[in-house]
Amino acid sequence: FFAVIAIIVSIIASKKLTDPILELKASMRRFEQGDFNAKAELHVNNEIAELGSRFNVMTERIKKLIEQSLLIEEQKRRSEIQALQSQIRPHFLYNTLESIIWMAEMGDNDKIIDMTSSLSKLMRASANDAGDLVSLQTEIDYVANYLKIQKMRYLEKLTYRIDIDPALMQARVLRLIIQPLAENALYHGIKQMKQNGTILVSASSGTYRGSGREDGSKPDSPCLLIHVCDNGVGFQKHIDFQAKSDQDSEEGGIGLINVNNRIKLYFGSEYGVIISSSQNH
Repeated sequence: FFAVIAIIVSIIASKKLTDPILELKASMRRFEQGDFNAKAELHVNNEIAELGSRFNVMTERIKKLIEQSLLIEEQKRRSEIQALQSQIRPHFLYNTLESIIWMAEMGDNDKIIDMTSSLSKLMRASANDAGDLVSLQTEIDYVANYLKIQKMRYLEKLTYRIDIDPALMQARVLRLIIQPLAENALYHGIKQMKQNGTILVSASSGTYRGSGREDGSKPDSPCLLIHVCDNGVGFQKHIDFQAKSDQDSEEGGIGLINVNNRIKLYFGSEYGVIISSSQNH
């Protein structure tokens, strides 16, 4: 009889001792697996309860540190995007103003009105602080005004066409990512030609296979594909976006690397700019 009582008491005492330990172990495992809200709920009054309390304090501090770190990283990312965004400026402004002065001297008032109106819209969009993302329609309006100005400057030297499905126009894209590509196509492609050149801006929805793994096994990512094509002189030199910076890039100008960096900062390393070009093609 006493032996049975001793066994029962032993089992109860053992359970009171082991259950809190198992609960603490389970809480630690949940925290280890990424559940930063994991807490050890121990309804005992002994050293194990003290250990559980210390564990809860530690997890709460770690959670706050992680949240603070994520906030700092987000602020840093946005600051980098804004810094790169600030480098995109219509530096053709002086040439455009000179063209307007030349048109004024020639008395070509209609072209003056068109160019001034396009320039005003372009500068307004460039200075607008509407956030990082805008509709594709907004970006297309911006690049259309840019190309309209360049068309008035280069006349028959430049032809451009914008061909985009209206269903894609509400897609959200980063501000000022198409105009630098069109500018690059004009100055590094068409301007170097003896004959006339054409720029085509188009877009489509599709998938992009990231290059994160050497075996190419990284899964496809859904994305919006924006194409800026030209029939200019092209180039053979490969642009290494990882090795180059905006300051030391010459082939292709700062626009390509700037746009590539901003896209990767905002959407991730599997997205960015892809170049397909060869000299005289």
